[in-house]
Amino acid sequence: MKIGIVCEGITDFHAINHYIGSALLKRGIKTEFVPLQPLPDNTSGGGWGHVFSWLEQNPPGSREQLFGRGLFANSKKFSSFDSIVIHIDTDIIPDQSFLNYIKAKNFTIGATNTFDEKTSEANRIIDYFAQLNQCTPDQAKKHVSAPITESSEAWCIAIDPQFIGDAEGLCGQDLINAFGAALARFNKQIPKPSYGSINKKSKSREKYCQSTSTDVDRLKSCKQFVSLVDRLVLIAPQQV
Repeated sequence: MKIGIVCEGITDFHAINHYIGSALLKRGIKTEFVPLQPLPDNTSGGGWGHVFSWLEQNPPGSREQLFGRGLFANSKKFSSFDSIVIHIDTDIIPDQSFLNYIKAKNFTIGATNTFDEKTSEANRIIDYFAQLNQCTPDQAKKHVSAPITESSEAWCIAIDPQFIGDAEGLCGQDLINAFGAALARFNKQIPKPSYGSINKKSKSREKYCQSTSTDVDRLKSCKQFVSLVDRLVLIAPQQV
């Protein structure tokens, strides 16, 4: 199964690539993930703006080529995808700059007080900006929304064998501290009581996600992870 990934940043790609890939392999589905946004050599910072910029620059008509039709249908790397996964972190929803952006694009956000409400709105946002209503039914089915609560660091926390609790329920400083502690334990260091920020270095995240992916069953505690895996299983072509 070949899947194109549109995500906020390269650290998110590493989490999707290794964790979702490992979970799908356990279900008998070998998967190749190809980053569409960001490109592998992109060293700039990530963020939700990059996802929406990619969607704006690649409307439904031009995305036909990614499914093996159109100008680049003969390109082995950037065509013949079985699916495109579009990711955003739900922690962007209360961000004022994000709210201003979607308002300017005539999108009205609903209630986001609970986990399910926040997830529902994130899915609706992705579908709206991916313009799925302008896709053919067959093309629309190949787009899979992938909101992560609150961010992909939650998966990195949940997979830590020493973490106890609800990783998807963490936010703000609590999430930063939990991720810092998980990474410290992985690197055989003593965790600090508090951390100033999340380590976003690509090589560090890739090493962490790749090495811990053998414990992917621990991510069954993350509802959005389970949901994404299940939806990809449903659209996976039969593999002989």
